[in-house]
Amino acid sequence: DEVFHFDSSGDGRRAADQNMLRSVVDLNVSECPRLTDSSLSGIGSRCVSLTSLNASGCTLLTDAAARHLVADPNTGQPRGEKLRTLKLSYCMNLTDVCLHTLSKRCTKLHTIDLSGCVHFTDDGIKKLASHCRSLQSLGLARCKRLTDRALCDLADHLWVEELDISSNAKVTDEGIDVLSMEFAGLRKLNASGCDKVTNRAVVSVARHCRALKELQVVGCSNINVECLEGVRRDRPDVNVVWEEEGVRPVEEIEKEKK
Repeated sequence: DEVFHFDSSGDGRRAADQNMLRSVVDLNVSECPRLTDSSLSGIGSRCVSLTSLNASGCTLLTDAAARHLVADPNTGQPRGEKLRTLKLSYCMNLTDVCLHTLSKRCTKLHTIDLSGCVHFTDDGIKKLASHCRSLQSLGLARCKRLTDRALCDLADHLWVEELDISSNAKVTDEGIDVLSMEFAGLRKLNASGCDKVTNRAVVSVARHCRALKELQVVGCSNINVECLEGVRRDRPDVNVVWEEEGVRPVEEIEKEKK
């Protein structure tokens, strides 16, 4: 944590204090397990030009970290309005309070990754989507409390181009149907590991999302080969991934059927 705070006793230079981290635009502190909210306090206070922050895997962070990102902890001056990219995946102590806080200031976010944050709920996602209307890329994998209602709220407020909702057991065809009809510009969708998703969702996405370039449905046991073969035939421009090692060629699928 100390690296983000000025050492006034060891270095008393005024210029160093005034300029420390002021020009930082892109900061990656991911997978630093000893990083705490104190680090985010220093970042929020000094990184006034920050547009991209990756704090994924910093498991000690709490909702207080979000408060430090939207207001200078020392002066109370607003922060966060310049943030375009924020990655907080697997920061598992974060709750909806974090999303409510971020939505107040970080309204120009373009990309956010919240994968593995198991305490987020539909209400938190609704708050985020309704205030951060510039979001186009979202990572919501393994957010196990999310349901179709979260997807409907995304559809109500955003134009999403990349969406990862993989390994969310409560997501069903109903939610993906809504997404597919509202997100005409969707380019990438990862619904791998969503056990309740069936052929119906795949057909809906292929039919309505005409900008789609990649669809991942690895481990979706209710989607069969015939359906995927049909998508490949009707939408040869779409890269359909349904096995861990990647795309299976149509020829291989046809051989398996025989």
